[in-house]
Amino acid sequence: MPGSFASHFTDWMVSIVTREPWLGTYDNYGQPQFGPPQSVQCYLEDRVRMVRDSNGNEKASTTTLYCFAGPFDVHDRFTMPPSFKGPSKPPVLTVSNVNDKNEFSHSEVYL
Repeated sequence: MPGSFASHFTDWMVSIVTREPWLGTYDNYGQPQFGPPQSVQCYLEDRVRMVRDSNGNEKASTTTLYCFAGPFDVHDRFTMPPSFKGPSKPPVLTVSNVNDKNEFSHSEVYL
């Protein structure tokens, strides 16, 4: 089958979110430090599903971002587009970085 998986779904990636990558450090007040913002093209799916957060607790995710960019970290910060009906910077519950045939395919960010 010619073309990559991503090439079949790029027409769905109609939303632009802003990602600030977590730098892996905290400031003197214990606040996480982030890198410069990056625009990321995604598909936003409004669907409620139960996921486990980074601490293993079961949480209700109401939105999933499907992005061919990544991989992402659960500590990254995302700013949603103005049309999003919810908080502009919702908490990230968990991230799934999906590999296809031993290489990165896409990221699923559960909010």
